[in-house]
Amino acid sequence: MFADDLTLLSKVKKSLDRILCCLHNYAIKWRIELNINKTVMMVFGEKIISSIGSERTWLLGDSPLRESDTWKNLGKLWHADPDFTEVVRATVNKGFDVISKLSKLGCKAGRLNPKIAANLWETVALPHILYGCELWYLKNQHIKELEKVLNVFCRVTQCLIPGSSGSAARGLLGLHGIKAEIGKRKLYLLGRIINSSSSLAYRKLFIRKLIKWKWRQSNSTMSGFIPDIMKLLVDVNLLGYVTEFLRNDEFPAKIIWKKIVKKTVYESDHYEWVDKIERKKN
Repeated sequence: MFADDLTLLSKVKKSLDRILCCLHNYAIKWRIELNINKTVMMVFGEKIISSIGSERTWLLGDSPLRESDTWKNLGKLWHADPDFTEVVRATVNKGFDVISKLSKLGCKAGRLNPKIAANLWETVALPHILYGCELWYLKNQHIKELEKVLNVFCRVTQCLIPGSSGSAARGLLGLHGIKAEIGKRKLYLLGRIINSSSSLAYRKLFIRKLIKWKWRQSNSTMSGFIPDIMKLLVDVNLLGYVTEFLRNDEFPAKIIWKKIVKKTVYESDHYEWVDKIERKKN
């Protein structure tokens, strides 16, 4: 629950129906008015059955609730479909909108120092563009689309002609790639979850899923946050911290973990950037 926003979760429909019944009775008892028009049901991992008479129905008291594939909550767009193409498309549009606003501040005309523009990008633009990216599961094509936004910004803010190397322009500003920025945020979230109180339900669920992943690593059908974060840990050579946590319940404190992640992820990104520049030379 956040302010007047409430999220209810359940693994099976019958259990969620009971929760909705409890919510309805609680609202009547305490005279709380629930906005049916802003109440949406989402089912992850299944599609809405389209056959006549077989579609799922949801009720809050006597009021029917609609089921949707997407819903925006606390500024994040949630998708029942694990394909994040629409999310990436919306993020790209948001990114170009930010570039347009920065251009009006003087980036494009050369009135704003490129270093100041780069600082605005890191401290203001990126948090806005990548909001909620900790739960994105992206394909290589998605990363390329997002990197285009960064490349355009780097060219615009330095008044470079279209077609100039985006990687070289990024290097001149000392900015890191979108892939690295998303990876850093995902690993920050991992640290926050592990370092949270052991009595919290979401941490218990995370540990349970983590142990399940440990024994099912060879199962290629697994998907979601755990396999995605484990792959990222392997890519940046930080998996040892999680295996040590599972073995001895030891993990770096929040501040230390953030320093480790930032240093490791940015170093990995730098090596990838150097390799890309060298390949372009050849």
